[in-house]
Amino acid sequence: MRLLRAACFLSLVLVPACSDEPLGTTTGTTTSTGTTATTSSGGSGGSGASAGDGGAGAGAGSGGIAGSGGSAGGTAGSGGTSAGGSGGAATGGGGIGGTGGTGGSTTSSTTTTTSTTTTTTGGGDGGTLLLVAGGIPNSLAQTGVWTEAAGWAKGNVNVQFKEAALARTDTGALAAFRRLSNNPPMGDDELYRATWSAGGGFVGLQTMGAFAKDGPVLAPHGVATLLAALDPQNKHVFAQYEAGAFGAFGAVPGGMPGSQAFGPSGPGVAGYGVAGVYLSYSGDDEGIYLSLKAGPGSVWTPSQKVPASSVVNAHSPALAVDGADDLHLFYVRKADGRVCTVTLVTPQNSWVAEAAIHTDAITSQSPSAAALAGGELLVAWHGFDNNGIYFSRRTAGVWSAPVTVEEPAMTSSGPVVVAGLGGADAEILYTAGAKLRWARVTGTTVSFGDDPGIANVSALAALVLP
Repeated sequence: MRLLRAACFLSLVLVPACSDEPLGTTTGTTTSTGTTATTSSGGSGGSGASAGDGGAGAGAGSGGIAGSGGSAGGTAGSGGTSAGGSGGAATGGGGIGGTGGTGGSTTSSTTTTTSTTTTTTGGGDGGTLLLVAGGIPNSLAQTGVWTEAAGWAKGNVNVQFKEAALARTDTGALAAFRRLSNNPPMGDDELYRATWSAGGGFVGLQTMGAFAKDGPVLAPHGVATLLAALDPQNKHVFAQYEAGAFGAFGAVPGGMPGSQAFGPSGPGVAGYGVAGVYLSYSGDDEGIYLSLKAGPGSVWTPSQKVPASSVVNAHSPALAVDGADDLHLFYVRKADGRVCTVTLVTPQNSWVAEAAIHTDAITSQSPSAAALAGGELLVAWHGFDNNGIYFSRRTAGVWSAPVTVEEPAMTSSGPVVVAGLGGADAEILYTAGAKLRWARVTGTTVSFGDDPGIANVSALAALVLP
């Protein structure tokens, strides 16, 4: 048995909106109970893919930020000139980022092929677990809301989606969907958004007038919410939601002045400090790149190449920001298929050397990760050559051996990890046999939560609210 991951991609371009289905929302409620428990260790890992040649890193500027790797005739940007630390992209010199602040909410999304994670804090004992699930043709998005006191409440949103994302707002949550059309290409991959509140559920479904190739992803951004995606030209773009509306889409910068970030897969995002957002992506040169937007009114820093091995760039990196505002990046190493991580320590803005989670943590999809209480971390992935779901937990700086969540006989999606609530340390959600599965982690022990009865789904997004 080998072990594996979860992933998430995105892309969008500004084009006229089109639709062949009505908009709106419908709701309903149901609760169900019943629990089972299971715990087992992860199996031995198989060998990963053979190593390929990584792309060359950009040259170093004076404490600068390296440019992204080129594609379609593009070239890597040179090092920047901003103050920071010394060293170029290949060796990971001075970092980016400002002062730390309080953490944001926990969000994550995944499909059967990709996943992106945004994580900082959980909901605590009195929190709410919110999710949307879909991914199946001719099946509307299904919603679930769970609290310890009330159990599950279910509903629908009148959209079919390939991928979705959720992020916390001052009034509840924002949802973004990449549409699955019944009549492609008409309306296929079109971006939609809706809002959620505890009293009103999901409302206000409407098109964003743009299309996505992969994703989308969302992160809290102070008084705003940031959406990022990869457009059909494989370029990274973003838009901000504020005061009930999205602004115009803009370009995420590459490393060279005037350049735009690009790559074969969508970005991952994570809230940082009071209002900042980190964005990371895999480049065509098989490197990982990082940019920071300090607040809603700020501009992105030029893309910096992260000091990491060559990666499988078909998969998006997963991001987690812990309580000390240190950034943890998770990705799949090209040489052996192992889940690896690097950490940007703040406020020093220095990189901790790459580390493999475990020799048996092998995957062919993007991992999903969450920062837990007390500075701990949890990363989960989908099995390499089976449908298994596995995780490893970092305690006191040491990663545990892989723990088996489940090895279902039927096709499973990649896992979505969010911080725990109701006494659990973490929640791991995924689909198996087109049914939603909800595993709860305490320490390294796994139990299964109440079955919400959500079926005919293969993709989901989840969010924990206080």
